Amino acid sequence: MAFSKSNILSVQSSLDLFLNAIFPSLFPFLIVCELLSYTFVFSFLSTKFGRIMNSVFNVASIGAYPFILGLFSGYPVGARIVSNLRQENKISKSDGEKLLVFTNNAGPIFILGTIGIGMYGSSKIGFLLYFVHIISSITIGIIFGRLYKNMYRDSASSVYMDFSTFGEIVSNSIRKAFYTLSTVCGFVILFSLVISMVQASGVLNFINNIWIQDFILGLIEITSGINLISGIESTNLLVKLLFTSFLLGTGGISVLLQVWSVIADSDLSIKPYFIAKILNGVLSSIILYFAYSFII
Repeated sequence: MAFSKSNILSVQSSLDLFLNAIFPSLFPFLIVCELLSYTFVFSFLSTKFGRIMNSVFNVASIGAYPFILGLFSGYPVGARIVSNLRQENKISKSDGEKLLVFTNNAGPIFILGTIGIGMYGSSKIGFLLYFVHIISSITIGIIFGRLYKNMYRDSASSVYMDFSTFGEIVSNSIRKAFYTLSTVCGFVILFSLVISMVQASGVLNFINNIWIQDFILGLIEITSGINLISGIESTNLLVKLLFTSFLLGTGGISVLLQVWSVIADSDLSIKPYFIAKILNGVLSSIILYFAYSFII
């Protein structure tokens, strides 16, 4: 009630962001990912990349599916695929938790378009951030694959769609996509409201450092935080990118809760994911620091 005016504008802005950016980019991915799980693509990727998944990440061959699609989609598509695989008992619990830490990433459209070109005005910066983001995520996946003592478990024959089941499978895929996106929409609005009230109340004014203020907001919701950091009047681009890379690596509280909601119907634990994303943020900043001079 105290911040009703700014809250209304915040909800309108977050709905506009969801309908014009998030929904169009994620909705096709969610439907296609679900449909592909009933086709030969599932077994094809497992066969072609199975040895890599086994030896490098210590996960089942079927993990190639969420890994590859996770590279080209965005939050929380990777987590949704892994959760589905676990609910269908196609992967073990330990495999699911290992897969979560490196298959759920920010999408190339978001990093290259929204952040690189939209916020920093440079496609080169976008490619640098995406490169660092993926390398860091893969490295964390390798590390956690070695930390888990449980060996991978290959299983499961897939159920393929035929003419008699096509309608039902498509219907279920659309329903799941809308359910996931409705949850994402709720989180986008909720955290947009939180940031709006934090800014309107001036509760962070006691911190006399704009970097720390924007970084805290970024930990709450990365899009708003990165946008604020990119707009700080400073010639030190490297510092901006270090903060940005860390936030992309962690995903922020909003993404964490989105993933938590996605895996709620499975027995997967959020703890490994939480720890991995903090380490991912640190590693992302370190990699960016050394890659910066070679690319920018």
